[in-house]
Amino acid sequence: MQQYTIKTSGAFIEEFTIPPYKSGCLDGLHFAIKDCIDVKDKVTGFGNPTWKASHPKAVANAVCVEQLLLNGATCIGKTVTDEFTYSLIGENYFYGTPINPRAIDRVPGGSSSGSASSVACGLVDFALCTDTGGSVRVPASNCGIYGYRPSHGRISVAGVVPLAPSLDTVGILAKDMTTLKTVASTLLGENFSENHAIKPKIVVIEEALAVCEASIRNSILRYLDSISVEYSIVKLSDITSTSVTISWLRDLYVLIHSCELWSIHGSWIETAEPELGPIAAYNFNHIAKAADRTKLADVIKNREWFRIKLQEFLKTGTIICLPTTPDVAPKKGVFSGNPNARTSGKYSEHLIGINAIAGLAKLPQITIPINTSNPVPFGISFLAGQNQDHLFFKVDL
Repeated sequence: MQQYTIKTSGAFIEEFTIPPYKSGCLDGLHFAIKDCIDVKDKVTGFGNPTWKASHPKAVANAVCVEQLLLNGATCIGKTVTDEFTYSLIGENYFYGTPINPRAIDRVPGGSSSGSASSVACGLVDFALCTDTGGSVRVPASNCGIYGYRPSHGRISVAGVVPLAPSLDTVGILAKDMTTLKTVASTLLGENFSENHAIKPKIVVIEEALAVCEASIRNSILRYLDSISVEYSIVKLSDITSTSVTISWLRDLYVLIHSCELWSIHGSWIETAEPELGPIAAYNFNHIAKAADRTKLADVIKNREWFRIKLQEFLKTGTIICLPTTPDVAPKKGVFSGNPNARTSGKYSEHLIGINAIAGLAKLPQITIPINTSNPVPFGISFLAGQNQDHLFFKVDL
């Protein structure tokens, strides 16, 4: 793989160094911060020049940043994000597309595009990012690295620009499982060594497999066989006792996400009239602003029903397995050249639907790269019960 620098990777929006406050379990590790997370005395740009020009400098670091600096980690800068963190593709109209070093003709995935690129290029050991609908998990899969979305509410979002508060989380991208485990332990405030090792039951979601490309589906099953775990394939209807489809999950997620996003940022969009890239303009004007808010009450009831059903199923330590993405990363330009491709093609519908499971049910999810002969990487994901994040780090996945 070609060697990249901070400049040639296209991953960073700003380079600087913040040394650790004191020694700790993260000594010697370097990290980057997604540009929707506050760093003291710097403007959080949120992926858009107008936003950056119209907002003040942060008066303090985000709480999650402080935790890392207090445990020995060194920050080396802020990374590119999709505009307003509102995309899973990784192409920013103003700041470019960070390199996916594992597949240079492909997008890195978003919205934590620069964060994933910085880790995959070997420029940092890990990156601090956000995940609302897959913004950690998708770029981790596309770039062949490790990603973790925590249970909703487990890691502080104080000092993070909100997108959709009932779905937002602070997550981690890392070069390897050891680093991911150490950083997760720090941010969760949990000592994983205190938990007894377990051998969980693993179930694979049939509907998620069904919408994947055959090569990914087969690789997932081969991977599970290779790690000698017992698993079974179940339908979502087996868990919920009624029909649930990937499309239904996608529609549920999109309406909640759109309504929350427009409630928070709609007034700024309307009054500031910022210059927007084609993808952001389409997302705001044709999806968020146009969302049918009359359906919101019923959709939230359905989300709570779904969350309770999954929590009941997972309470005994069961772990769900599913593909992180339905296909490998798209080639550059496929979406930036045609913004409405997000709603006209199956890739986005399935991508959002698969990743909606964790968000809607407030579950933790981890994605790890599968080592195959495929020239473009992709990941396999595991979900645990709410607040059972430690299971990922006590089982040999």
